[in-house]
Amino acid sequence: MGGLLASVSLTTALTGHAVGAPIIFAAVTAHLFLRSGGRPPIVVACTFTAIVVALDALIVAWLIQRSFEMFSSVLGTWLPFALIFVSVFVTGTLLWRGPSSRTESSATRTHRG
Repeated sequence: MGGLLASVSLTTALTGHAVGAPIIFAAVTAHLFLRSGGRPPIVVACTFTAIVVALDALIVAWLIQRSFEMFSSVLGTWLPFALIFVSVFVTGTLLWRGPSSRTESSATRTHRG
């Protein structure tokens, strides 16, 4: 956001953040689920979103801005939070193999080995 704010208008920066953050989180989620299967998508979506909310509250609002006014902006705060949650949940749902596939894989390895 700092880089965007230095080069474009506030509205453009907020829009770019609202669009870019979910794309980045979808890519991270895809990597997570393709490598390990991960936790259930709802757990990952809640965890990722909670981390972003906590970091925004503690680092950006409290330490940097010294104001929680940013949480009054739908475009700047609440829309990115919601889109991050949705993008992580949808990506995870599409890629999650679930506990049964991990159990079958373990059973297959044990049976073979």
